[in-house]
Order: sequence, then structure tokens, then C-alpha cells
Amino acid sequence: MPEPGQLIDVNFEKDSDKVFEGAFIKATAGLYVMMQFDSDQGHFEGIAVFRNQDVKQWRTWLKREEKRIKLDNRQELMGQYDFARMKTFYSVLQQLSSRELVGVYTDPQWASFYVGKVLRLDRIAVLLRLVNTNGTWSNRKKFALADIHHMVLGDSYEKGLMRKVRRFDD
Repeated sequence: MPEPGQLIDVNFEKDSDKVFEGAFIKATAGLYVMMQFDSDQGHFEGIAVFRNQDVKQWRTWLKREEKRIKLDNRQELMGQYDFARMKTFYSVLQQLSSRELVGVYTDPQWASFYVGKVLRLDRIAVLLRLVNTNGTWSNRKKFALADIHHMVLGDSYEKGLMRKVRRFDD
């Protein structure tokens, strides 16, 4: 298991080229929590939460890879959420403010995802008010928590959509 703060790449399939880059935060019996690394911008953005059993392998960054970090903003991101309370998808979603969007991935291949605001949450499912790529409120969609592969909180895509949304209410 990586150490908190350790820079790692995570694979969801053995020997796959598809990796998730970032800083490890924590793992529980159910979740694997990381800060996302944006390799194009050279900084960390947003939090990704995966099912622990979906992480097939991980590797620590080499020293030379750490030079890709242009802006080390990990401390800033650490202050945005209560990671000690992140134990399940339910407890992660409970922490979202009414003004924050979440990216929900139901496909383990990351082929499609949904972005929305939490309207209702219980231990079985979450109801989201979806927002489309133009920043317009769309329909509502209910997701069984068991069907969610992973979630992304507070990355540049969600923040960009949040700025586009004209009214952040129902």
C-alpha cells in the first residue's frame, strides 16, 4: 500500500497503458482516494475516489517524473475535504456542498460519465441534477451507489461547468 502523499500511477487492469496519476491520500476497506495530477498543466486538481478492489496495481513515481510538477498545490487541495470521513461513496457524497458538482463514472473503461449536483442521497443511491457540456441543467438521474465505478470532485472540468451554469438551483 502506498504512503499518504506518495506520488503514484494506478492501473485498473493489469499491464494496461491506461493509468491514473496523482498523489495517494488514503485507502479504506472500500475506497482508494487520490489527488488527480494534470500532466498537461503540471499541477494537482480535484480528488478521485475509486473502489479499492478496482485498483489492480500501482507504482511509485521515479524521481525524474516528479520534475513534471510545475505547481505543487497538494496542501491547498488537502484543506478542501475531510478525508478522515471518506470511507464509502456515501460518506464522500455527504461532504459535497450544495454548490459543488461531482463527476460520476459508471463505466470501468471511463467511456462515459455524468456530471451533476447531488439532490438526494441515501445509503443505496444518489439522485443527481445533471449538467450538460454547455453548462445547462439537464435531467435528473438516479445512480445506485453500487453501480458507480469512481467519482471525481473539484477538478477543472467540474469547476468549468459550474462557472457556466447560470442558476445553481432547481
